[in-house]
Amino acid sequence: MHAADGGSLGRWILDETGMPAFVLESGPDTAWHQVGNRAVTATAHAGGWTTLYATQWGWIRLSDPDPALGAARGGTWHLTDSHGARVQSEAVVPTWGAGYAAWTHTTEHGPLTRRVTAPPGDATVLRVDVELPPASAGATYEETWGFRPWPIVLGALMSKRVPPPSGYGLLDRLGWEATFAAAAASRAVTDIVRRAMSVRFALAPARDTTHGAVVLRAASAVPRRPTPLARLPEAVFVAPLGPGISLAAKVHGAVTNVRVQTVQSEVSFVVGLADDEADIPGLVAAAETGDRHDAGAPVPVRVTGVPDSVAREATWHAAMLDTAQTRDGVLDCTFVPQGSAYSFVHGVQGAPRDYALTAVPLTFVDPAGARDMVRLMFRMQRGDGAVEYAHTGCGYVTGAVIHRAPSDLPIWLLWALTEHVWATQDFSLLDEMIPTGDGAARPVRDGAEAAWQRLRDGVGFGAHGLLRVGSGDWNDPISAMVPDRRAFHRDGESVFNSAFAAHVLPRASQLVATWNPAMASEMAEVGSALADAVAATWTGDWFLRGYDGRGGPLGAGHLFLDSAVWCVIAGIGTAEQRSRLVAEIRQRCDGPSPIGATILDRPHRVRAAILQPGWDCNGGVWAAICGLLVWAYSLHDPGLALRQWEKSSLAGHAAAYPDIWYGIWSGPDSYNSWMGEKAGETFVQPATPMTEFPVMNSNAHAGPLLGLLRMLGVETEPAGVVVRPRPGRGTGAVETALGRFAGEGPA
Repeated sequence: MHAADGGSLGRWILDETGMPAFVLESGPDTAWHQVGNRAVTATAHAGGWTTLYATQWGWIRLSDPDPALGAARGGTWHLTDSHGARVQSEAVVPTWGAGYAAWTHTTEHGPLTRRVTAPPGDATVLRVDVELPPASAGATYEETWGFRPWPIVLGALMSKRVPPPSGYGLLDRLGWEATFAAAAASRAVTDIVRRAMSVRFALAPARDTTHGAVVLRAASAVPRRPTPLARLPEAVFVAPLGPGISLAAKVHGAVTNVRVQTVQSEVSFVVGLADDEADIPGLVAAAETGDRHDAGAPVPVRVTGVPDSVAREATWHAAMLDTAQTRDGVLDCTFVPQGSAYSFVHGVQGAPRDYALTAVPLTFVDPAGARDMVRLMFRMQRGDGAVEYAHTGCGYVTGAVIHRAPSDLPIWLLWALTEHVWATQDFSLLDEMIPTGDGAARPVRDGAEAAWQRLRDGVGFGAHGLLRVGSGDWNDPISAMVPDRRAFHRDGESVFNSAFAAHVLPRASQLVATWNPAMASEMAEVGSALADAVAATWTGDWFLRGYDGRGGPLGAGHLFLDSAVWCVIAGIGTAEQRSRLVAEIRQRCDGPSPIGATILDRPHRVRAAILQPGWDCNGGVWAAICGLLVWAYSLHDPGLALRQWEKSSLAGHAAAYPDIWYGIWSGPDSYNSWMGEKAGETFVQPATPMTEFPVMNSNAHAGPLLGLLRMLGVETEPAGVVVRPRPGRGTGAVETALGRFAGEGPA
């Protein structure tokens, strides 16, 4: 494996199971990695501690992720020798694996190893295994898990004060300062609310003599109906695996500590969550028999016929999506949260567009999990066919203060449904009864019809024949790039929506035709008309991004990559126009960037200057869009697609920015580009401080995996998965949970 793939901070290896793992040899103690299975979520930190989250009934952080926050950490340990002297620990080297984290601690007695694993399946437990140094015979090992529940209730504006960019003039600086002052005030209020609510989650310890666990009982009941508030499960528990381990619990103010102590050379125990204390023995048994690290439980994606770094990352991305899954107990769905700052700072889960982008590649990793994600999108649909933006707390569906119903979400829903059903041939999903956000239940096929009707009648068409933008399309802050926000929301038109729909509607119509041929015919006709309407926006170099609601073009002077990729994928315009568009993307967005194409060819003027140039949607590098660009490139030049995939990969980021810890094994929604300050890092804007949680974003793994599948020619049609050759290259093959697919692909 190439040394540069790990930047200056470490190296990639293959662990005992043949899966990729990353050895972090340097870097901040607070850098972290995802540990999880289909039901439990945790973060493992380079300093040696672990933060467990309760997520089934709303998101609650159970311990402090950073030592600066306080004394409640998971996995603080020390070793005392037979003479009562504390054994000194000199250094720690973490290893991040698929579903687990391991630490090798250098002590004066030799190496001490610890591993935290989420067993495969849906057991809400972490297994902790510790092996003491051979020279420590007779020593006492003690590990403490501190719990201080912190409910991550929804917060809208969550950024703290950030200095304005150095190049801003006086007016822009004033606008920036005022906006971030408001955001900081909102963040302070949210933290006050969370702190007050945390008192309600005080954990009362008790010794459970039945199954040898220390049980911390929650003070609140688990809800069975939607609520924006979070609730703890009935019990947080720590249980030994084997004899010779003593447990004790003690309350120190707001912190409840559980101490694990033994004189054995090896110790194993479980930290878990239970909705019913009677479930604890079964959860302990699952940890005893289901070690993910030994069993290699995830069904990884394995690719041949591509460079080694590409093959490694394909397997890694699949494992990261698989182990990111969690469950909403009220919505009764397993899903991959978008994660990063959205989930862990805002406390909001969504948006369905991100669920769709994840569900399509997840279908090849965990078909059952992807099916649940499609079900979840339909659970978030209202009776009128509109799809809500997010959910929070316990199954509470909401616009998340940002959008009542973004105009692009019905298209994403139809795309994900079509792709999943065709890939799995699971047409029974169409008959499943799904409760809507309005409380009524209807079969999925009726929800698909409602999504189409919402797109046709609710979103509707503008003066130029394009779909309207409404409260916003994929690009949330795009309304800050037009002169009149109200006019844009009322009458603005979106090429993103229209080009995306031009690709999706003809395909979705073939699915709908199996039960409603008349509606399917109309969908196909509208898809064709939208392709023509987008083609009419050709500027000579690219297609417009839309119209501003007052008749003016949006994107005449800027190339917007987010809509351009769908124009290529949908085959809009002539072959000569698409070739010219690809050439412009290469020259303007792709070529100057060392880590992947930028979402704009140059920064756009933004109202109140709230988006710094080169950051976020104002010229950042987005994992989701780069994945779609790989797909678009592959239809014209597979070699170009491979180069873009490698440049926008984790290895590509590590090579370009070797000293930034995120971007090596996971990453954020987008990186700051070469156009702005702090290139290679991630953004802060008034709503979202992505820098506070810059890893574990689903798009950082779903986008590349989707792009790779399409680059290899793996696509779907009504009869199932097909391989459409990308001519001019060697052979490539991909093994997935749906089978092995081979054909011509990048050499």
